[in-house]
Amino acid sequence: AKCVLAKKNWLLTMGKTNVRAFMSISATDEIRDMVSNYSIPSTAPIISPLGTTISDNISDFLDGDISKTIRKHFIKDSIAQYSYTGSTQSGALSSHHCANWTAASGNNGMKGNFDSTSLFLDSGSAPNCNSSLSITCIAF
Repeated sequence: AKCVLAKKNWLLTMGKTNVRAFMSISATDEIRDMVSNYSIPSTAPIISPLGTTISDNISDFLDGDISKTIRKHFIKDSIAQYSYTGSTQSGALSSHHCANWTAASGNNGMKGNFDSTSLFLDSGSAPNCNSSLSITCIAF
């Protein structure tokens, strides 16, 4: 729902019509499965809202090393350094996923570090599910 709201606010100005939360939700809905689950183009480059190429394609994006940090290439300088991902570095479901993102507290959710070129999906830290972290939306 938050990504749909973001789409209404600004993603349509980028010419994108589809939007998804960039999170692993369950064992059948992981970041690494987004190409097959949601028909995300597998050969398209990963590009920031400012037009900076972050990686050549989704496979390159998930190989554990991207060419540029994500945080420095967004429209707002205030984009959060950390974002919930619920993922391991390969895009698989982490053991920390806030009970498939249904728990508001008491569990933990893996976060990614958007100031890193290698820890952007799994920073090694899983804060409580009631922490004030953002989620990241992708548009295609």
